[in-house]
Amino acid sequence: MKLSFLILFFLLLSGAGESGETKSPTSADDQKAQAQKQSTTTQDLPQSTGAPIIIINNPAPTIEQNRPEAKSEKWPPTPLEIISIIIAGGAFIIAWRTLNAVQRQAGAAERTLTSIERQVIANETSANAAKAAADIADRTLQTSERAWLSVTFNKSFKPQHGTVNPVVYSVKNTGKSAAFLKVKCLKSIPWPTSVIPERPLAPKPMGEHPTLMVIFPNDVVELEGIIDIDFRGEFFEQMIAGHKIFDVYGYVAYDDIFKIRHITRFCYAFNPGENINQDTGKFEYIRDPRPEYNDAD
Repeated sequence: MKLSFLILFFLLLSGAGESGETKSPTSADDQKAQAQKQSTTTQDLPQSTGAPIIIINNPAPTIEQNRPEAKSEKWPPTPLEIISIIIAGGAFIIAWRTLNAVQRQAGAAERTLTSIERQVIANETSANAAKAAADIADRTLQTSERAWLSVTFNKSFKPQHGTVNPVVYSVKNTGKSAAFLKVKCLKSIPWPTSVIPERPLAPKPMGEHPTLMVIFPNDVVELEGIIDIDFRGEFFEQMIAGHKIFDVYGYVAYDDIFKIRHITRFCYAFNPGENINQDTGKFEYIRDPRPEYNDAD
């Protein structure tokens, strides 16, 4: 019994030793093989010159790095995408060419407009110059061809006692066309001194007036006015003696053939002169004291 137990114990120990030798990673043979391998590796390395040897242990590439790049899911494009790209490119080219054409047309239009503006300005300047020349020619024609009326007192005058004395004066057309007489006016005023009195100038009558008569070129017509000075008192004797003076003044207004209104003003002073013995006298044209009393437009 004891013998059997010992044999069984011995067999168990033997099995455990074999199992330990097979599974142990650090057996004597394995350690010896590893030592030889390290020695061989060390001999293959270059001999050190005293500097430390740096061994770079790069990690092995991963599976993802070794895998070839995957092709893009969007390539190659589909035929529909290719057609769309071609259409888009054509539309871009057409738009670009259209834009260039519009820009060229805009530049040409701007240059044309500038040229037209210059031409318009030149035409306007020419038109203004032509109008100015026409106006000058028209005024020159009106001035050279219009009627001109002058007034003279060339009849002898014999004052009479009383409050009313008629006087006759002559109107002559010295122009080249007819004059249409519209208004005539004559007044008189005594001079208390030897200085002609001041009086306001009568304004030119405008508006519609009936034509009193037509005076043709070089024609002379006689018109009559009334002197409304009272010659019944002392003034009459002093006037006849040459100590008192009176004048007649007024205007004639007329239209020319161009329908332009004109006026001729006059002022004459009575002077008995050498005809005092015959109780007659004459009217003298006043030039120096008041030239504006005798004018014409």
